[in-house]
Amino acid sequence: MVEPESSQNKRLQGKAAVITGSSRGIGREIALAFARQGAGVVINYVNNKEAAEETATSIREAGADALVIKADVSKRSEIKALFTNTFSYFGKIDILVNNAGINKRGFFEETSDEDWDMIMEINL
Repeated sequence: MVEPESSQNKRLQGKAAVITGSSRGIGREIALAFARQGAGVVINYVNNKEAAEETATSIREAGADALVIKADVSKRSEIKALFTNTFSYFGKIDILVNNAGINKRGFFEETSDEDWDMIMEINL
C-alpha cells in the first residue's frame, strides 16, 4: 500500500498522468509517486491485467484516481484509443511518461530484423 502524502505536499493535485508500461517495475513506482502527489494516473499495460489492477488499487488507496487501460504502444490504433479513453475519463493529459520499453540481449549483429523492429516500435 502507498501512504498518502499530506494535502500540503500534493503538488500534482488535479493533474492527469499517463505512464506507459506502468503495471510493474519502474513504471509502477512512477505511477505510485505521482499518485502520492495527487495526480490521477492512467495505468497502461499490454499483458498483465492483474498487475495493472493491483497498481490501480494501490493508487486509489493513496487517495488518487486511477484508470487502467490496455494498449500496445507499438500499435498506432491502440495508442489513439489510450489517449481517447484518457481524455474521456480525465478530460486532459497533463503529464506523459513514456516508460514502456523492451530489450533483447545479445550482440547487435546477431539481432534479427524482427527483434530490431519490435525494439524500435516499442521503445520509440
